[in-house]
Amino acid sequence: MTVPSMADIINAFIKIDEKRIKQNGELFPTDYAYWVSLKDFIETHFDKIKCGDKSILERRNSIRIPVYLRVDFQSKEQFGRAYISNLGEGGVSIESEFPLNTGSVVLIKIYLNNKSQLEVKGRVVWLSQETGKPGHWRLGIKFVNLTKDLKQKLSEFVYSTLQEIKP
Repeated sequence: MTVPSMADIINAFIKIDEKRIKQNGELFPTDYAYWVSLKDFIETHFDKIKCGDKSILERRNSIRIPVYLRVDFQSKEQFGRAYISNLGEGGVSIESEFPLNTGSVVLIKIYLNNKSQLEVKGRVVWLSQETGKPGHWRLGIKFVNLTKDLKQKLSEFVYSTLQEIKP
């Protein structure tokens, strides 16, 4: 029996995750167990990547990947430019000079590596000030009201980036 390569594992994850997305998150129990095991393996592999004292990849309903992308955001309180430190189908972590209140609704324009842009709406679910870095904030933003098209574009970006960062 041969041991699968990281590329094989990532490709298997992409295939089962695409199936999960097409079925609105519903998988048969055996498929779901397979999806969880692949997701956990990938997250464990990339868990060595840290932002401060937090792991980039935490247990979520979708995988998050480490990225460094420019983002513009706008809320009732603030307009600013920041950088994404991780991205997934469900949300982003943003590093910013501007704190936003938890619960704030934000419009986010994400500048993808291929020069295209995505505009998504999100809600700030957590906020923390970077230790030892006055005026430097991390914001957790959960996407809200994503269209099927936006979910697909986010998934495609995550999959292509995941394939690029594999060892």
